[in-house]
Order: sequence, then C-alpha cells, then structure tokens
Amino acid sequence: MDIVRKYTHPFEQTRADQALAAALVHDVGHGPFSHAFEDVGRRLGLKLADHELVSETLIRDGEIAREFRELGSGFADDVADIVSGSGSSSIYSAVVSSQFDRIDWIISVVTADGGTELAGIDFDGLFRI
Repeated sequence: MDIVRKYTHPFEQTRADQALAAALVHDVGHGPFSHAFEDVGRRLGLKLADHELVSETLIRDGEIAREFRELGSGFADDVADIVSGSGSSSIYSAVVSSQFDRIDWIISVVTADGGTELAGIDFDGLFRI
C-alpha cells in the first residue's frame, strides 16, 4: 500500500484496509490444481469451479465474514465486492483484481520452481509513467 499511498491523494485508509484484506483472502475459493481446475470446470458448467465466486461467497457468508464484522459493519461486503469486481474500480481494487494478481501468481510459480529473473519484477516501476 506504500505505492498507493505515494500516488493517491487523498489517500483513503478505510479503502486501503479493505484492499489489503481482499488481497489476503481473494484466493480462498481456489479448488484443486488452481486455474487448471477452473478451465475444466467451465467446460463442465460447474459453478464451484469459479474461484472468485466461491471466494466471494466465503467472504460474505462464511467464517471470514464473522471475523471481518469486528472491523466494522459492511466490511466483509466491501471486501467481497473488491474480490468479485462488482465494486467501484479504483487504485485500491486494482491492487487485488488486476494484472498484479496474475503477476503474483507467475512469481509464486516461478519461485517455487527455483526462481528466475521473472521473480525480480519492479513493482514500483509499474506505477511510473
């Protein structure tokens, strides 16, 4: 969030907290074999194959929602909106639902395989214009 804070005026702490929470829980709905399972699931018409839909449901209605209630009324719904992409688009939601998530996935796969130069992406440089 330091980069968002640097380039966003005024910085909104509540929205930043929601985005950070969304970043932590956005993949809780992943099935086995991650995205490969989603491709097969789409072909078979399985709703549970859509990890974002499953994540949204778990965040709104599951144990995660109960924990998020401590952070304020509506916090879980705001986080679920960010994860599902149904909320308003902003720099805060872009941290979670964007190419950055795909880059994070690439980095985790690459580093799990011993690491290469791909893991050295300059995230600060991505925000420079």
